[in-house]
Amino acid sequence: LGSARLARHLAGMNPAGATTPPLTLKCHTMTFPCMRTTIRLDDALLRQAKAAAAARGTSLNDLIADAVRAALAPRPAALRVAERLRPTLPTFNGRGLRAGVNLDDSSALADLMDRGET
Repeated sequence: LGSARLARHLAGMNPAGATTPPLTLKCHTMTFPCMRTTIRLDDALLRQAKAAAAARGTSLNDLIADAVRAALAPRPAALRVAERLRPTLPTFNGRGLRAGVNLDDSSALADLMDRGET
């Protein structure tokens, strides 16, 4: 509402010319700059976020707001260039990952390769 229109609106709603706006309008005008929204986080992520907020001495809301700001912030040009220059790795035909193969176990992987089971 424009300031003159808001003044007329408030005068019509306030009993006996009271100077305080009604509670519902006051809440509406006070919360307008900060919209309330709902986000869905899986339980593990929510626990991590709450723990991180507590460790930093901040609220969960502030932690999430900071994370969104960081995600939306412009990245340095050097980082954008590095992402553009990232090499593509060659891939070969195959049937995908093999069940039961642990890529972290180099000796078991070497045994499979020696037997020709890759």
